[in-house]
Amino acid sequence: MLQKIKSYIAGFITSNHIYKNLLSGSLIIFTSSVLVNGFSFLFNLATARNLSVENYGILQTMLSLFYMLTTLTALVSIQLTKQLSKYTSRKNYSSASALVNKSNLFVIIVGVVSLSSFMIISNIGDISIGSVTSGNLFIVILLTTLGYLLSINKSLMRANLLFSALALNSIFQAVSKLIIFFPLLFLGFNLNGAIWSLFISGILTFLYSIWQLRDRLFINPFEKINFSVKTFTKESVYAIVGITGLISLISVDLILVQHYLTDLAGYYAALTLSGKAILLTTAPLSIVLFPTIINAKSNVVGKKLFKIAILGVFVLGSSVFLLYLLIPKQLVSFALSPTYYTIIPLLPHYSLSILFYTVSNIIVNGFIALDEFIPGYLAFFAAVLQIIGIFYLHDSLNNIVMISLFINIGLTSCLIFFTLIKLSKITKRYYYSKALSDFTP
Repeated sequence: MLQKIKSYIAGFITSNHIYKNLLSGSLIIFTSSVLVNGFSFLFNLATARNLSVENYGILQTMLSLFYMLTTLTALVSIQLTKQLSKYTSRKNYSSASALVNKSNLFVIIVGVVSLSSFMIISNIGDISIGSVTSGNLFIVILLTTLGYLLSINKSLMRANLLFSALALNSIFQAVSKLIIFFPLLFLGFNLNGAIWSLFISGILTFLYSIWQLRDRLFINPFEKINFSVKTFTKESVYAIVGITGLISLISVDLILVQHYLTDLAGYYAALTLSGKAILLTTAPLSIVLFPTIINAKSNVVGKKLFKIAILGVFVLGSSVFLLYLLIPKQLVSFALSPTYYTIIPLLPHYSLSILFYTVSNIIVNGFIALDEFIPGYLAFFAAVLQIIGIFYLHDSLNNIVMISLFINIGLTSCLIFFTLIKLSKITKRYYYSKALSDFTP
C-alpha cells in the first residue's frame, strides 16, 4: 500500500513537471510567435503595398516552393530531436554535437551539388514556373539549404528544451529580415530587395544559432557515435510521407494557381497569407508538444498531453477564425491593402479550411512522435486528392478554396476517429518501448 502511495506521488510530481514544461514552453514560443508574427506582418505589409500584384505573387510562389523543398526540415527536426533527446537525457552532449556537425556537413555538400546541377541544367534550357524565373529558383535553392542547416541547430535546442533560445532565434530572423529589407526597398530594389533580405537574414540567423549553442556544440564532426543509420532511415521514410502531405496541403494550391491562373496568383497569395494566421497562432503548441511527449515518463501523461494540445489548437484557431467572420474587411485592409478586397468573400471558407488543417497537423505530428505513421499516410492521401481536384476544377479561385476545405474536413474527421480508437494503445506501446530502451547503454 505504501509503495502504491509513493508511486502515485512520484507520478503526480512527474506529470505536473511535464505539464509545466508544456505550458511554459508553449508560453515562451507563443510570446515569441506574437513578436515574430508582428515583424512578419510588417514585412508582408511592406511587400504587399510596395510590390506590384505580379511581383507579390512571384515572391509568395517562391516562398511556397521553399516550403515544399523544406518539407524534410520537419522530418529532420522530428528524427533528430528524437535521437538528440536520447543523448542529452544521458548528458552525452559530445555525441549530440557530433551528430549535429555530421548532419550540417551533409547538408552543405548536398546544397553545393544541387546548386551546381541547377546551374548546368538552366544553362542548357530555361527553367521557370509562370513568372518565376530560373534566377528566382536559384535563390529558392539557396534559401532551402540555409533552412535545413538552421533546422538541424534548432533540433539541438529542442532536444535540450532550450525554448528561450529557440524563441530568440526566430525573433532575430524576423527582425533582421525587416531591417535589411527597408533600406533595399528605399534604394529601389523592390522584389530583389525582398528576396535578398530573406537570404541575408537566413545566413545571419544560422550564425546566431551557432553562437547560441556554443556550450552544446563542439568541433567534432568525425567523432564516432552510437547511431543506427538503418533505424533512422527506416523511420524517416515512414515519416516523410506524412510530412510531405501536410506541407503539400498548404503549399501546392498556390503553386498550381500560379500555373493555371497566373493573373490571380497574387490575390490567392494574399488569401493564403491571411488564412495562415490561424496556423501561426497554433504553431507554438505543435513546436512544444513533440519534445514534451518524447520526454514524458508514462503513457498516461503522454495521452493527456496529446489531448490537451489538440484542444488548445482548436480553441486558438477558432478564435482567429471568428475574427475573420466578424471583421474580414478591416483585417484585410490592415494586413494587406484595399487592393485585395476581392479576396474577402473567399476568406471565411479558406480560414475554416486552415482551422481543420491545424487540427490535422498536430495529430499527425503527435503520432509521428509516438512512432505511429498511419495518420501521416492519410495526410498524404488527402494531399493527392487535393492536387487531383485542383487539376480538374481550377476554373476559379472559389473552386480551389472549396476543394481544399472539403479535403481538410475529411482528413480531420478521419484523424479524430483514429485518435479516439487508437491513442491509448499507441501510447502504451511507445512508452513501454521507451522504458526498455532507457535500460540500454
